[in-house]
Amino acid sequence: TKTTMNTIIRLSLPLFVLFTAFSIHAQTTNSNRGNIWRFGNDAGLDFTSGTPVLVPGAVMDSYEGCAVYCDTTGALLFYTNGGGSEFNNVNGARNGIIWNRNGQVMYDMGEDTGGGYSAAQSSIILPKPGSLTEYYLFTMDDRASLTAGDNRGLSYFIVDMTLNGGLGGVTTTDVRVHTPAVECLTAVQKADQSGFWVITIDETTRDFVVVSLDASGVGSPVLRDRGANDDVIVIKASPDGKWVCCNSQLYAFNAADGTFTFTTTLGVSNYSLSFSPSSRYLYSFTDDSGFSPLVRYDLAASDIPTSLEVVENIDFTFGGLMQIGPDGNIYLAEITIEDSEELKVSVSQIECPESAAPNFNRSLFRFNGDFDNAGGIFTSLPNFADYIFAPQTVPADTFNLPFCEAGITVLAPGQADAYLWSTGDTTAQIDIFSPGLYSVSLSNACTTVVSFFDIKADSIIIDIPAFDTLCAALPFALRVDAGITT
Repeated sequence: TKTTMNTIIRLSLPLFVLFTAFSIHAQTTNSNRGNIWRFGNDAGLDFTSGTPVLVPGAVMDSYEGCAVYCDTTGALLFYTNGGGSEFNNVNGARNGIIWNRNGQVMYDMGEDTGGGYSAAQSSIILPKPGSLTEYYLFTMDDRASLTAGDNRGLSYFIVDMTLNGGLGGVTTTDVRVHTPAVECLTAVQKADQSGFWVITIDETTRDFVVVSLDASGVGSPVLRDRGANDDVIVIKASPDGKWVCCNSQLYAFNAADGTFTFTTTLGVSNYSLSFSPSSRYLYSFTDDSGFSPLVRYDLAASDIPTSLEVVENIDFTFGGLMQIGPDGNIYLAEITIEDSEELKVSVSQIECPESAAPNFNRSLFRFNGDFDNAGGIFTSLPNFADYIFAPQTVPADTFNLPFCEAGITVLAPGQADAYLWSTGDTTAQIDIFSPGLYSVSLSNACTTVVSFFDIKADSIIIDIPAFDTLCAALPFALRVDAGITT
């Protein structure tokens, strides 16, 4: 007897895994860009191990601003003090220098090109959009150049790391972008990640100066109304690109079009300030007197000014520059009075800045002060575009898995100090043999978050014609569900 039927063969194959986004601070490709620091006078820090280690005798000469950049693995590329200065009674004559990774002079700016030796944010380094081997070095002049009548303002150089056997070389030098401008310089990654907004202040109007940088090059400067007419020394942008702060004025920033919206006025230092890696908190002192407490504001609060929290009461400090590190902590250059009023330079740490109770580890690194500038002191830490320190998230996405019967799929959520899986495992990754919902708690010294892996089964469907017409229908097509790619 012939049977008329339609047979559907289902092959159950788990074909994808869904990751929920999580953000635990760990060194990533972006944050590796800030892995090695050079600052001050022959001072350096190395974050390669995840904990900063002092590098004594690093070749460097900076008083305030400086910049450094690494490749995506954390290996040092080059660094700079941003510019020099003619002879003065504070620091004498200094040359602006770009050093290669070996501490050799890649390019000598002399006293009168590039930025200024005493500019608070004399320089910043950005990868050239569309290139894997070239970098823009933007420089900023200092306030002394205004009275000298030769303000260089915002300028740029281009460094090509394929030159000189991989040690790099300068291919474009000292191109003027905007004058007059002094002291302050930052950058924000564009919302579509196609390039950057380079930001400073016009010294005449005191408005924001915004310069687009993308694959087509450096754009023309555009002035944006700041709504204030005071001097700006340091300007900081949040890692997520949504906030800009200078001289106690907090602005919402639109990283899509480079525009600002004034938000509120806060009681913060004009010199020592930094956003936290998540961009939720702004750390600073309440003023520049040297006797004000270290505080933070919660930018997620409905009333930001009243969210003020005191992190540490400090007897006295001349607060230098603040900078996020690749370990997710914030670092502060300090000048203190010790040993019968002798000035001492140190770098302090704000540990766990995202936590409910951050720690202030004072004078984590000390410097002996036998430097050839300004009586043996400096206020510098490297100036970065802080988007590189934003916590990286694993996006919700679909991944094809080689998961068949008796097969194995590996779940690996990323770097953390400790792991606890829903399976009871405590390893950095686990092997699974069946679909299901898996979770892992990831912890480090400052926070714990949970990530989920949702392993789902799907089917490949093959339609076979009715048996009584099978031979007559040959050849016939085997149909696979849409979405199957292999």
